[in-house]
Amino acid sequence: MELIKPGTNIDFVGYRKYAYVFSAVLAVLALLSIPIKGDIQLGIDFTGGVTIQLRFLKQVNVKEIREAIAPVEENVIVQHLIGSQEEYIIRMASSEKETDHLASQVKQALEAKFGPGTVELRGLEVVGPKVGKELRESAIWATVIALGFLLIYVAFRFTLSMALGAIVCLIHDVLIIYGL
Repeated sequence: MELIKPGTNIDFVGYRKYAYVFSAVLAVLALLSIPIKGDIQLGIDFTGGVTIQLRFLKQVNVKEIREAIAPVEENVIVQHLIGSQEEYIIRMASSEKETDHLASQVKQALEAKFGPGTVELRGLEVVGPKVGKELRESAIWATVIALGFLLIYVAFRFTLSMALGAIVCLIHDVLIIYGL
């Protein structure tokens, strides 16, 4: 199977000025999107919160679960576990003070909607804000160290002009992806 026919001649170098303009426009839009989007939306692992794993004895859907939990906590993320019949994970940003009775409140709210004995609590994990901050700092340091080693590798692997081009390319690609 041939995707490009033999003898095809595309003048990539001739179109480079259009590519420069297109790339610059994307980079500027990516930089402008940062104040518009605000901070990166971090998960519970980095901000702190509660993860509850539940198993239902009858079929339910995510929307019904969200509606049942709304009186207990408004901003919840409900995910169906793939490969399991009726297991769900509920994530919510909640303070440490509320976690004592939170699992029982969620279970009561779900049993009120779906009937008594239909919900089985499989697990409860709590990540405090301090642990989330430590994880965030560790992730930043791991990224900085990995980038440092990557720069060292590129410096030894390529000549100076090629190394600079590779580094600019990496920064460009990360910036565009972040903007998207």
